Amino acid sequence: MDTVCYNEACALAIAMGTIATTTLCFAEQPKSAHQTDDVFLRCVLLLNCVISCRLEAADFNRDVRPILSNYCFQCHGPDAENREADLRLDEENSATQDRGEYRVIDRSSPAASELLVRIDSNDPDLVMPPPDVDKDLSDEQRATLREWILGGGQWKQHWAYVQPIRFDTPDMPRDNDWVQTWAINWIDRFIADRLVREDLQPSESADPITLIRRASFDITGLPPSIDMLSRFEAGLDEA
Repeated sequence: MDTVCYNEACALAIAMGTIATTTLCFAEQPKSAHQTDDVFLRCVLLLNCVISCRLEAADFNRDVRPILSNYCFQCHGPDAENREADLRLDEENSATQDRGEYRVIDRSSPAASELLVRIDSNDPDLVMPPPDVDKDLSDEQRATLREWILGGGQWKQHWAYVQPIRFDTPDMPRDNDWVQTWAINWIDRFIADRLVREDLQPSESADPITLIRRASFDITGLPPSIDMLSRFEAGLDEA
């Protein structure tokens, strides 16, 4: 069973237990049909929410790479002088290659991955990171690595090495008045395209004082001074 299915099964068991407890407590005293229907509906809604909710799988770049970088790369990273066991956890091929009796990341049998064995070990001679580096993984970090490995251990390139994808600027519908006047530049056209598809319209333009406050906070981190507001309003009058 993969991690997502396991988590869903646990959540479902909790929900079923909650429903059962609620039903037993509710059954202690006679209730009206309306009250019974109300409790039943609440239980069904709770169960439906749990069943339909899938926990987001661990993402390599967002969740896993930072852990490996902070806790593993010192001995199993790009530094050849300090590298041990001829293992690089910053490279997919090295981490997944067959090492005889095991693979550090075993995609064919994720639960047998040596990395899981090492991070869960209580043996000071086996556990990783080793005790002498004074870097202990938290339970949450172990769970993240476990979820990622059991989910297939998929690698992703660092974002800096991923070639950007150019998207074509969407065409604007000619039968929509606000789009023609609102979408001034190409970024606006992407936003307007999504708004149209979602049957939404942009918010009303902010008043000048709100705009100068936003600009001041963005640039200086402070609200505009009274003098700045006065000069800004005077400039608007002249315009």
